[in-house]
Amino acid sequence: MFFVSTDSCDFPDDPRMKSLIPGLNCSGKYWMGNEDSQDYNLTWTKPLPQKLKQIPDTWSHRSSWSLKTLPYEGMLSTYSGGGYTVLLDGNVTQSLAVIQDLQDSSWIDYRTRAVFVEFTSYNANIKMFCVVMIVFEFSNLGALFPAYQVFTTKYFNYGSSLEMFTAFCEILFVIFALCFFYLEIKRLYYGGRAKYFRDPWSYIEIIQIILSFAIVGLYLKRIVSVSSKITSLISTDEFVSFYTSIFWDMTLNYVLAFFVFLVILKFFKLLKFNIRMYFLSQTLSIAKKNLLGFALIVFVVVVAFAHFAVLTFGTVLQGFAGMGESLITLFRLALGESDFPSLKLANSYLGPIFFFLYIFMVQWTVLVMFMAILNLAIEETKENMSQMKNDLEVVDYIYNRLHQLLPKCH
Repeated sequence: MFFVSTDSCDFPDDPRMKSLIPGLNCSGKYWMGNEDSQDYNLTWTKPLPQKLKQIPDTWSHRSSWSLKTLPYEGMLSTYSGGGYTVLLDGNVTQSLAVIQDLQDSSWIDYRTRAVFVEFTSYNANIKMFCVVMIVFEFSNLGALFPAYQVFTTKYFNYGSSLEMFTAFCEILFVIFALCFFYLEIKRLYYGGRAKYFRDPWSYIEIIQIILSFAIVGLYLKRIVSVSSKITSLISTDEFVSFYTSIFWDMTLNYVLAFFVFLVILKFFKLLKFNIRMYFLSQTLSIAKKNLLGFALIVFVVVVAFAHFAVLTFGTVLQGFAGMGESLITLFRLALGESDFPSLKLANSYLGPIFFFLYIFMVQWTVLVMFMAILNLAIEETKENMSQMKNDLEVVDYIYNRLHQLLPKCH
């Protein structure tokens, strides 16, 4: 649980207003700078002196380093990862008694800014970990914003024969990464820096090398983190948070996704000798200017819908609470993930009108205009390539290269 310091709010208009209200209990918005980190004695009104700190309990503040956690980004703020903690074990009766005691002692009061409920489950049949984070955020005006996140991952990867094959592929990945690094160093050394950095693809290959080593490092870090958590789980009675391991696992997945994206992008370099890929690149090159202008129009239209949604539904629907959330919701709506009942419940007239207008503009008008621009570019590309000979095929290219490399037989 996270608290803000007493009298953490300010009076920007006139500080003298504070003196006119005796006994004012005022608390501002949460940020890491005004988080309360004092230790208390069974009530939030009696902070303990620094020298009287004892074994941490429910009324003692613990840092993120002590809890072995990481900062958490919520809807209202980013929280440090520390705070005041209470352990609820598997005994239902005892856990309910602890919760009742906290309620009787007003453990959650007007200075509370977030309450986190975290637990981890493990399914031995499929060897899957599931980390559940339930968050209750409080604004300085007393509003409550509940949310939850469920992280599911597999930490044990080397049990079955298929998983052993995966381990073999991971070893091959490390070998290929080292070989690729050696070849790039060799190309840079013999070809010269000027020639190497003049090729735009060289920058992509440098990024791939960096990502390859980052993937190996993150993978090892995840293994170490999981092993440490399981050891702590066996050797201690305290709660062990697997959120840190989830963080490294998610980071690894994001880096892997970007790495795979670059690998797929390099296929365009290999397929540039194919007539169809050449036709595609020429079509996009011709339609480039029109597509940029079209993208600007789409951006203006979507931002206008997002502003309207924030002003109309922002106080009711969390998906339209701000411009960022509204744009993400509209993007998901364009992909087909809609929540029409919520819009209708928020406003029985404007909700359906907004929904159908947006669908019509994005999935009908925008699609038709996009196809019209591409059709014009395709026709122009056909005219330009009508006289070209189909000598760019990959098979012919490989055959000619092999014919040049293999020794001639006399």
